[in-house]
Amino acid sequence: MFMPTTTEPSDQLVEILNFYKGETLLVSIEIKDDISTEFVIPKMILDTHENKEFSTTVEMQSDSLGKQPSLRLKTNRLMNIKRVFYKEEIIWRKDAFEIKYQDGIVITVNVLDGNKK
Repeated sequence: MFMPTTTEPSDQLVEILNFYKGETLLVSIEIKDDISTEFVIPKMILDTHENKEFSTTVEMQSDSLGKQPSLRLKTNRLMNIKRVFYKEEIIWRKDAFEIKYQDGIVITVNVLDGNKK
């Protein structure tokens, strides 16, 4: 379980995702209780870009061959990052965190434990 050392949500997101490079992520996106989707990003690689609007774009994608999902996030409307995993849990994941945006979008990222079935 990784604890970020930065305080800004955008910096925390980059720090957490950098720590979990190469891991398999289960990503759930919920938009104001109306729309939700879930997908897996195997062997995640991370790419970040700074732009003129003082925002960072973070892209998570797979380094696996074949067509795999990817997710691109802009960090300028990020509200907070919150851990939603507790050490006492003995389940199918190593860690989990929730990314909240100002407009009601909530993204939950589960770091899957490849050793558990």
